[in-house]
Amino acid sequence: MKRLLLTLPLGVALLSIQLGCGGGNNVGGSGSTGGAGGADAGSAAAFACPNGGPTYPSAPYGTSTGGTFPDFFLGPGYWNPSKTPTPDVPTFKPTQLMAFHQLYCSGFKFALIDVSAVWCVHCNTEAQELPTQWVPRWLPKGGVVYSVLEEGQTPNVPATLDDLTHWVTQYNINYPMAIDPQENLVTGLSLQAWPANIILNLQTMTVVDAVFGATDQFFNTFDQTLDAAQ
Repeated sequence: MKRLLLTLPLGVALLSIQLGCGGGNNVGGSGSTGGAGGADAGSAAAFACPNGGPTYPSAPYGTSTGGTFPDFFLGPGYWNPSKTPTPDVPTFKPTQLMAFHQLYCSGFKFALIDVSAVWCVHCNTEAQELPTQWVPRWLPKGGVVYSVLEEGQTPNVPATLDDLTHWVTQYNINYPMAIDPQENLVTGLSLQAWPANIILNLQTMTVVDAVFGATDQFFNTFDQTLDAAQ
């Protein structure tokens, strides 16, 4: 897998709200309480990294807290939607989580994986606030966001590239975002409540915390995770 270009604006977040689309379920739940301007992935200090870059951790894999998250193969998406708000060939490419594992070599520590659906009201609310309220806050701390639009206007119907383009344009998304036509994440997570949020340690690709269904505390949990790693 080619290394992700570090000039792209990467962020991390998912807006917390009181009720999710389908009820909240904290998977590993810490129950924690808890900017402005853009930033580049290259702005963080580099970690020591193996020659030739890291390899993805080996099995066994798991999606619960403490488990090594699988290297899911997802569909095409935008690496840099804020600069390319319309589809073109260089922008759309398949995605594997290995690309984010490589970011720890450039100083990034944690990722928030945001799993959303067009039909989910709370997912839309989160997308509206993520680019301005949370992404600029987390980037300087070594946190990135990766959002996956799983379903379109109808539940159980996978989102399309048209859905994705409308989403990133409507909400001025400034972090990597993809679709998942095979719904690998829905199956892998046994997803029944929306949105889903997973915090990953980018060096080990282990699950630090996760919540299915929105919570008004989970973004603070991610913020505190980043603060503790400073």
